Amino acid sequence: MYFGAKPMTTFASICMVVLREIRIANGYSLEALSDRLNIKSQEWHSMETGGRDLQFETFVRACHQLNTKPAQVICLSERYAEILAALGWDILYNRITKGNDNLLESAKGYWASPGGSGCFRDMPIWQDPTLIFNGPSLVAPVFRYALYPWYKDSQDNPPTLQLNLSPLGLSDGQTDADANTID
Repeated sequence: MYFGAKPMTTFASICMVVLREIRIANGYSLEALSDRLNIKSQEWHSMETGGRDLQFETFVRACHQLNTKPAQVICLSERYAEILAALGWDILYNRITKGNDNLLESAKGYWASPGGSGCFRDMPIWQDPTLIFNGPSLVAPVFRYALYPWYKDSQDNPPTLQLNLSPLGLSDGQTDADANTID
């Protein structure tokens, strides 16, 4: 996925991804949260996607608006940083050039994917992530998307469902008597 180079991200990016997932889990749109923070929605979007630095005061205010403690977000982000590092990622504690942050780039792909743009998350962001060395780690979907190519593919190319909404599940032109016939 990263062509031999170690993937990298920053601790600030991990915090921002966690914060965005909390925003989504709490049902806040980007516009609603930015309005509550008294900042332009484009400004908040730029922070969520790594275009602007998230200032500490804004981080604390966002946590307050999302009914969570900043310490909880930081602790959860530390846990994700540990897991990413254990799986070969470089975690930096300074700013990196836009476009070189593998987690943010992957998260943007996840949020734009058919699987990631819906409201369903099979593991809530608040659930404690678990590192598993001989199998897929138990992490929130946005992190799973960055870690596992098979999961990324499943979110980018979800299977299509074919629903049969005809009465009794009959196909077009099939009658009730045909459905009871055994070949």
